[in-house]
Amino acid sequence: ALVHFNHGLHGKHMSKRTYKSRVQKLLSKISAKVILATSPFVYHPGNKRADGSWMKRVRERNTAMQELANEKGYALDDLYAVSVAIAKDKRKDDGTHYLADGYEILADAVAESIKNNLK
Repeated sequence: ALVHFNHGLHGKHMSKRTYKSRVQKLLSKISAKVILATSPFVYHPGNKRADGSWMKRVRERNTAMQELANEKGYALDDLYAVSVAIAKDKRKDDGTHYLADGYEILADAVAESIKNNLK
């Protein structure tokens, strides 16, 4: 069994320490192989510039996921890097969500990560 885990952007109010602790607690309940995924890039509504307050949290969370991957030996799927490369015309104007073409790019990256980690 394999679990691809992405907590995403939920719980913006949580500090990095709290986020990492809660993710670690969730992961302790999983007996399968785990792939952690980083959170995506977030634009300010309109997709013209990065959303500063969200990006602070994204950077913290992605650092926490990298730390957990290193500490626990989990694989890491860098969806942040994938999201940065997704054209703005494949995103919804809210700066956070994607249109079908954008989700397809993310889904392909997740599928590739899973396929590579099943070997």
